[in-house]
Amino acid sequence: MAKIITHWDQSTPIFAENFFEDYPIEDLKNSADAIFKKVGKIIQVNAMMPENQLRGYCIIDCEKGKLKLAFTLTPENPALIQEYHLTIENN
Repeated sequence: MAKIITHWDQSTPIFAENFFEDYPIEDLKNSADAIFKKVGKIIQVNAMMPENQLRGYCIIDCEKGKLKLAFTLTPENPALIQEYHLTIENN
């Protein structure tokens, strides 16, 4: 997932059919670029922390801070990502 959030690509088959309608690819790229300019390169992606069967998050350690990557999955098999949030964590 870390590779995806730094280099967005619509052809990645892990997203729900309407994901890019809700999250336009240019907005995702611009947001990720702005965030990574502030926190620097990824150092480590920590373990996923499930909130329930369809939601979870992980903390990403970066050179100058931490990010929280949270997402919600679709209730199908295989589950696909339908919601996504990448935010800078305040320590």
